[in-house]
Amino acid sequence: MIVPFFEIIKCNIVLNVLLFPGSLSDATPVRIDVHPQNKSFNPGDNVTLTCLVEHGGPADVILWYKDDQPISANNYSNSSQLAEISLLNVTRSDAGRYNCTMWRGEVMDTNSIDLHMNGNSNYNDHWNS
Repeated sequence: MIVPFFEIIKCNIVLNVLLFPGSLSDATPVRIDVHPQNKSFNPGDNVTLTCLVEHGGPADVILWYKDDQPISANNYSNSSQLAEISLLNVTRSDAGRYNCTMWRGEVMDTNSIDLHMNGNSNYNDHWNS
């Protein structure tokens, strides 16, 4: 009787792949528009931030963050193609980094914008250091 040195084992492998932005193409599917079109505002201005999903169809989830803290969905309008924040009568506390993050299945993309307030040197120093 011959004893085999190895056995052939059959198995199935499931590979879950997380795709990062730009891994399949250079097109970023999430774009942030600011109205009016500048990034520095005066106290009392009204500002609208719109996060648009541009490529690949509707998103499963679109969320906004300010300075890496989630913004309650009650504070912005949301659909599968866009999420919009309206900041009315802005104050210095509205200055910061706003991130829009979308998920479509296992694919995630994010984009950010820094909102500056005129005369707010402490905020500018914080982000430029």
